Formats: sequence, C-alpha cells, structure tokens
Amino acid sequence: MKLLRSLVRWVGHQPALRHGIKHRLLTRYHNPDRANSESFLANFYGLRYEGNFNSYIDWCIYYQGAYSRQELRLLETVARRLPTSSVFIDVGANVGNHSLFASTVFGQVYSFEPVPWLVERINRQQQLNNIQNLHVFPYALGEHDARQEFYSSTVANQGMGTLIKDREANMKPIQVDVKRGDDFLPNLSLDRVDFIKIDVEGFERYVLNGLAQTIICFQPIVFFEWSESGSSTQPDLLDSPYFDQYNFFRFGEGQPRGLVFEEDNFNLLPVQILSPDYNYVAVPMAKRSLVEARIITA
Repeated sequence: MKLLRSLVRWVGHQPALRHGIKHRLLTRYHNPDRANSESFLANFYGLRYEGNFNSYIDWCIYYQGAYSRQELRLLETVARRLPTSSVFIDVGANVGNHSLFASTVFGQVYSFEPVPWLVERINRQQQLNNIQNLHVFPYALGEHDARQEFYSSTVANQGMGTLIKDREANMKPIQVDVKRGDDFLPNLSLDRVDFIKIDVEGFERYVLNGLAQTIICFQPIVFFEWSESGSSTQPDLLDSPYFDQYNFFRFGEGQPRGLVFEEDNFNLLPVQILSPDYNYVAVPMAKRSLVEARIITA
C-alpha cells in the first residue's frame, strides 16, 4: 500500500505531465471528495507542511507538490525580478498555500484570512518552519469596515468560503471582521506593495475598491479571479480609475506538448473584457517587463 501510494505520488509530482492525466490517475487512486481524515507531513518548497487528506488543498500539496502550481510560478517569476524588500499581500489566504510559498521568494508577506481555524493552520505552519517574514491577520478585506457573515464550506475543500450570501450550497455562516484595506494597511507602515493576490469567491470588486488608494500609490501586480457573482452587479472593472495605467491578462497554464506532456509554466493572454470565472492578472504598464516573457502575442 505504501509503495503504491509512493508511486502514484511520484507520478503526481512530474511537472511536465499534463494536469488532466495526473488528476484522473490521482483521484482514481485516492478520491479527495471521499478522503478520510489522515494527517501527513510533506515537503513544500523546502518547508515542512502539516496537512490532512480531508482538505483538497492539502491533498494537492501531498500528491502534486502544490495547489495551483502555475500560480506559484507567476509569483516566483515576479519575485525574482524584485529587490529583497519586496512585499506580497494575500487576500483570502485559505490554508496558506500561496502565502507559505511567497514567504520563500518575497521579502515580506502579509496574509488576510477571516476563518479562525484556517488562521490557526497558517500560524501552525509558520511556527513549524520558524518563518519570520510572514504576518497573518484574522480579517477579511472589503470596501468598508464591518462585522459580516462569512459562508464557510462544509465539503472537502474546507478552505472555500465567501462573503456573498447564497453563492454556494453546503455552506454555513460564521461572523467575521471585515477591514477596508486602505484604512488598515497604513498601520503596517509599508513603503512598497509589489503583488496582491485576491481569492475571495465573488467579493473581488469590494476588496479592490477598498484597496483603491493602495493600488494607485504602489502600482502592484494584482492577481484575482473574476467571479460571476462579483461581475453581474458591478460595472466593468477595467474602467476603474485605480486601474487606469494597467494592462489586463487572462491567466493560463502552460501550452500542451503533444498528448501527454505540457509546458511547466504559465501564460498571459491580453484581454479587453473580463469574462466570469477566469483568473486574471492586472499588470501596471510600467512593470510589464516583469512578465513580458510569458505574454502570448498574436
């Protein structure tokens, strides 16, 4: 049993093998939707990671080395072109997949996660690895300071949740604190912000509105998912004044290399409109060189 698991895991860690092939093999062997509680300790980019198979993100870290691996490649690509004082902000940190990785490539990492048990998990990973440049805050970010209901998942992807009521089934509400980013971040005395990642399941526009002055001041690269619930009631994000000097790109994984393999990287496709439920990268025109090599041109 251990030998078979090790073999399956080895296959999952092959970066050039197409994701769909790996995922079908891995889920056939150990379906994350039916996984029982079982703890493990894994290597995560040089860090020790305590996980449990009943969390989908943890399952991905164990069997594939990371969750959203190509997004981490984006972080690495940008960070290695920045000074050691670089700053990464993670809005909706979940169990810490992006924040923990960012702590290995950015100078300072500031993570916002309102769900108490997820904050505890990030803090545990931080203590386990003695990470000094990761700062975790138990808040959601939004357009206004508020005490608000957060709908937390009860299914396998335990970190999934939203401040948008009725966005998903199988969610139970808890009360969380929401902070307006432009009011909270000055408390940190930051002299730069280089990258903001936002994963908030439909609450993107409110987070961005609350960070408007931060974006105008520091001109960070912004990675976000544009969700249908966030777009259906809001004007086009591309017209927002704080994105006046930005180009927008749809984030995509590496190109296929035949039927079995794929490029172990990401690609950026220039866009003029945002379609719901895709990941996008907003890049200041003045910083386009940071990602120029991964931009797809016609």
